[in-house]
Amino acid sequence: MNEASKLRVSELDFNEIKNNFKKYLKSQDYFRDFDYEGSTINSLLDILAYNTHYNSFYLNMVANEMFLDSAVLRSSLISLSKQIGYKPRSRTGATANVNLVFSTETNVNSLTVPKNTKIFSTINGINYTFCTNTAYTVSNPTLNSTIFVSNVLVKEGEPLLIDLPLILLILLKDLYYQIEVLTVLQ
Repeated sequence: MNEASKLRVSELDFNEIKNNFKKYLKSQDYFRDFDYEGSTINSLLDILAYNTHYNSFYLNMVANEMFLDSAVLRSSLISLSKQIGYKPRSRTGATANVNLVFSTETNVNSLTVPKNTKIFSTINGINYTFCTNTAYTVSNPTLNSTIFVSNVLVKEGEPLLIDLPLILLILLKDLYYQIEVLTVLQ
């Protein structure tokens, strides 16, 4: 088999891939006398070359994501780091233990700070929002007008509250609507 009849697959550049296809086809008896520049076969060669170029680029990216040194995507880095025993963590908001002081005009027996109560703070002109992660209840047996709530754990940011039954209801409603539309169309 002569050298011209072999298809070279070592090129990754689009033009080189297309030229390799042309050389290969010209070496075949059936395609020897075709005009490769101004015909439909030129469009087919473009499609083949683009497809080959895209596949080589994709496979190169996949190969890069398989190694810790060359991976770019966070999901690949996390997966690769788990293989060597490292447990990656995401960023988390700051936490603090604070003491809260409440002044009331009426005497109350107890005070409850509900879960996800927002607490606002400004430090050096920067506004911060903190939230409680649990409910805190303190009793006030002496009926003082000032109530202290000690060691309240707060976390920076606001919690993401999702109403799961509502989301499921919306999804089911959409599914029902789609099923209804399908039955009408049939």
